[in-house]
Amino acid sequence: MLTNEMKKNRALTVDEQARVSSNMKVIFESEADALKITGEKKNTLMKALNGDFNNMSKSQAQQVINDMRGMREQANIEYDQQAADQKNYLMVILSLKIPITKIWLLQNKNELTS
Repeated sequence: MLTNEMKKNRALTVDEQARVSSNMKVIFESEADALKITGEKKNTLMKALNGDFNNMSKSQAQQVINDMRGMREQANIEYDQQAADQKNYLMVILSLKIPITKIWLLQNKNELTS
C-alpha cells in the first residue's frame, strides 16, 4: 500500500492510515509474543511502538530501549541459527552427491503431500 502511494506521490487517506496502523500493531504484538514479552513490559513496548512516549517515565523509556535491543539480538540469533541450519543441509546434500534437480523435485513432492 505504501509503495503504491509513494509512486503516486500522494499522502495516505485516513482509512489507509488506520489500516497501516492496525497492521503495524498486529505485527508488533506478534513480535512481542514470539519473544515472550508479556505483562507491563509488553504494554510499555506497545506504547513506545505506537509513539506514546509522552506518557512514559524515564525508566519505562529505558526499558523499551533495552527490550527493543533484546528483540534485535534475538532476531539476529535466530537468523544465524537458520543460516547455519541451511548450510548444514546444503553440506549433507552435497555429500550425498544427488543432483540438485532431483532434490528439488523430491522437496516439491513432499510439500505437495504434506
